Amino acid sequence: MIYIVIPNVLAFTLAMASFVVGVNLVFNFLENIGYIARISFMFNNVMENSTCRGKACTRF
Repeated sequence: MIYIVIPNVLAFTLAMASFVVGVNLVFNFLENIGYIARISFMFNNVMENSTCRGKACTRF
C-alpha cells in the first residue's frame, strides 16, 4: 500500500508545482508587456455597464 501512495503523492506534488510555476510565468509575461492593465481597463467598462462596480465585487 505504501509503495502505491508515496509515488502518487510525489507525482501529484510535482504536477502541481509545475502548474503553479507555469501560471506564474504566463501572468508575469502578460504583466510585463502591459496586457493585464489593458484587460482590466477594458473589463472595467463591461462591469460598469452591468452596474457592478469594482469595489462591490472584489475586496483587497
